[in-house]
Amino acid sequence: MATIGNTVCRGICSVTIQNSQGANKPPRTDFHSLFTNLPIGVFRVTPEGQFLAVNTVAAQLLGYASADEVIQRSAIDFFAHPAEWHQFLDHLREYHQPIEQYLRHQSGGWIRCTIAAHPVRDENNALQFIDATILDADTPPREENVSRGQEPRGPSLEDVMQGVAGSNAPPE
Repeated sequence: MATIGNTVCRGICSVTIQNSQGANKPPRTDFHSLFTNLPIGVFRVTPEGQFLAVNTVAAQLLGYASADEVIQRSAIDFFAHPAEWHQFLDHLREYHQPIEQYLRHQSGGWIRCTIAAHPVRDENNALQFIDATILDADTPPREENVSRGQEPRGPSLEDVMQGVAGSNAPPE
């Protein structure tokens, strides 16, 4: 499923790049419909953590009723510590592969997510924003009525970055 998310993320980024260059520009309503109606969570965020766009599926995964509720928050707030946001950005700069990450659910609990992200850079190679897909890593595809807010049960981003698996401790 992470591969599907990564493929969708790259496809959306391709549309973004084409739009920014003016070539092959699809009507804006087509892109908006794609973004809104995808059955997986999608978001765009700046390196500083400001959400630029969030679809309803991503908002619901995090426990919110609407994308507007998520956009009002900083992406950094969803991580256990601000340092984890910076580790996530470092991982993105170096590896370009999906990663599992615990994020804070609206209920106050934690949800283990798979995030496939693609950095979008300007002409000077500076990171402009990140386009990403987000999936619930603990839920089999197409399963309905999933309970949210459970305690983490897998490796943290720090463990993954250090190549250590098996940490079962929740974020502090």
